[in-house]
Amino acid sequence: MSWQQEGATVWINGQVRAAGAVIARAAGVTAVVHVLAKAPYTADRIAGVLIERERRRLRDR
Repeated sequence: MSWQQEGATVWINGQVRAAGAVIARAAGVTAVVHVLAKAPYTADRIAGVLIERERRRLRDR
C-alpha cells in the first residue's frame, strides 16, 4: 500500500474481507474512516461524502 494522488486529493486505503479503511485529504479537509462492511470501498464512499459535506459547510460560513 502507498499514498495515492489525483490532482489535489491524496489518500491511502485498504480492504480486507469485511473491513475497509481510508485516510483521505481533499479541499483542505481530512477524513479518516474505518468500516466493517462487506460492500467493497464503503470506507472510500463515506470519506468522500464527509469531505464534501465539510467543504460545503466551510464554504457557506
